[in-house]
This record gives sequence, C-alpha cells and structure tokens, in this order.
Amino acid sequence: MTDSVTKNSISFNQSGKENRMIKIDKIRKCMITALMAMSLLTVTACGAKKDMASNKAAANIEQSTETATVAKAKDMQMQVKDADGNTVTLTGDATINEAGEMVFEGKDSAGNVVKVTGTAEKTGDGSFKVKEAAVAGTAKVVADNGQETEVSNENKETVTVDEIKDTTTEVVKNDTSDNKQESGGTDTGKNDNTTDVTKPAEGNNTGNTAETPAPDNKQDNGDNSSTSDATPSTPEHTHTWNPVTTTVHHEATGHYTDVVVGTRTVVDKEAWDEPVYEWRAYAVRCRYCGAEYESMSELENHMMDAIDNDDYNHGSYEVLYRNEQVDTIHHEAETHEEDIKEKRWVEDTAAYDETVITGYTCSCGATK
Repeated sequence: MTDSVTKNSISFNQSGKENRMIKIDKIRKCMITALMAMSLLTVTACGAKKDMASNKAAANIEQSTETATVAKAKDMQMQVKDADGNTVTLTGDATINEAGEMVFEGKDSAGNVVKVTGTAEKTGDGSFKVKEAAVAGTAKVVADNGQETEVSNENKETVTVDEIKDTTTEVVKNDTSDNKQESGGTDTGKNDNTTDVTKPAEGNNTGNTAETPAPDNKQDNGDNSSTSDATPSTPEHTHTWNPVTTTVHHEATGHYTDVVVGTRTVVDKEAWDEPVYEWRAYAVRCRYCGAEYESMSELENHMMDAIDNDDYNHGSYEVLYRNEQVDTIHHEAETHEEDIKEKRWVEDTAAYDETVITGYTCSCGATK
C-alpha cells in the first residue's frame, strides 16, 4: 500500500514538473516572438529614416553638383550672314560649359538680340575653336550696310568666328541652402542658430506633445552680422558696342580695248602711165662722111652730088633707128581696205559706295 502511494506521488510530481516546463517554454517563445517583432519595427523605422535622409542628401548633392558655366568671353564679336549674303556684326558675351556647348548672345548696331549656339573645342593656347555654330531660331536684324533683314538657322555655315579668346574660367554651382529654404526642406548641415527638438516617446508623457519653438535665425550672433547693414553693390557695367561707320567711294573699274568704227582705203601704189616704145628708123647716114638725112631722097641727092664731083666714096650708107614712144598705158592705183580702230573704255564694275566699320563705341564713352 505504501509502495503504491509512493509511486502515485512520484508520478504526480513528475507530471507537475512537466506541465511547468511546458508553460515556461510557451512564455519564453512568446517573449522571443515579441522581441523579434519589436526589433523588426525598430529596423524598419530606422531604414525609413535613412531612406528619407538619403533621398534628401541625394537631392542636395544633385543640386550642389550642377555646373552652369566653365568659361566666359565678354564683348566678343561674331558675324552672321542673311540669305542674300549681307553681313551682320554682333557684339556680346559667350558662355561655354563643360560639355563644350557654346551659347552666344549678341546685339547688332540697332540693339536687336541674336542668339547663336554651337560647340567649342579648347585649343592648346587656352582659347576655344568654334564649330557648327548656327543662329537659334529667326531674328530680325539690321545689316552692316544699314539694310533691315533677318537671319535664321536655315542658313547653315553663315556664322563667322575663328576663335574665342580672353576667356575667364568660372565654375558655378547651385546654392543648396537657398533651394532648401524655398522648398521648405530641413538643412542637414550644422547650424549654430537651430535647436534640435526631440519628440517625447509615446506612453511616457502623452500630455506634453508641444514642440519647443526654434529660435529666430535673424538675431544678432556677434560677428555674424545681418546683411541688411551692407551697402548694395553697384551692378557691373556691360559694354554695348555700337559700330562707327564711314562711307568709302570706289571708282568704276575697266579697261581700254580696240573697237572698229569704219574702214579706209590704203594706196599701196599710186596710179601711173606706162609708155609704149618701138624701134623706128629716123634717119640715114653716109658711112663715108657721116652725113645724116631724114629721108632716102636727101641721101640720094648727096650721093649724086659726090659723083658729079668725081667722088665715088659716098655710095655706102646706114639706116639709123631709135626707140620711140608710140603709145601710153594708164594703170590705176593699187589699194587695199583697212579697219579704222579706236581705243574705247569698257567698264568692268560700276562705281559704288561701301559702308566700312572703323571702330566701336559704347554709351559710357569707351571705344575700341
């Protein structure tokens, strides 16, 4: 009997211990589950705060690293031509960013603004070589010759500028503090004029939910004086160059040339008369004494007289001939025709007046 009671007592005690152990295990598992849930909530909240901070930091970095300009050139000139080839001289400023994109805004002699865009490549001497420059859109301008016209981006390769020299390098980035004030963001940087306010944890003091107001940033902080006492700076004067022109007269150009205005007769040989000659007998002559007679009857009388005087030596004679002109042949003059030429002026280009730019002046009195 005693052994039976003892066995039952031992069995009961063992069953009680097992029940307590099971309850402890359940409580332990519940606590572990609760702790894990609290840890997940904490990690999630921290992650959300980190993500928000990362997004704000990324936004600030994006704003602060934006580069506006790397090089500027002031008071430079470009020349643009319209569709008819008229030249328009522009004077203004050019900006070139890190990507090599060039923007030029200049004015003509009448103050009309023209925008030119293109690319610029930096050279070894520090200047920039302009490429693919073109007028942005269409603009009405006044050409250097005074004619009103317009220029547009339809006329390619009409912008003339060799190089952009005398540039000043300037890196411009956005001011994140101004952007944050305008957008209502919170400055994550250090600021001596701000006070961190911690919201009370829920459950600790639910009645005290008011936040401590931040102090006024406009109060005097010693050396950090307000800018309201500073004297406003005078804006820098930018020259607006207006061309100074003069009129140059160009005389007409040409050359002299031979022009046929008629013909004339040139006498190569004057007119002349050609005589016609014949050999004719004009006398007979006694061979002994040489007496000449115009007729044979006279010679015969001479012979008979000699015979009468017993002189028989005069019986021989000869007939005398001479070349006598018997006619005349007239010859006309020998001639030929020649052109009559005169030197006459032939005009190649007409006289004209040209408007030439001799310099530039600004309203402030500066010249160049």
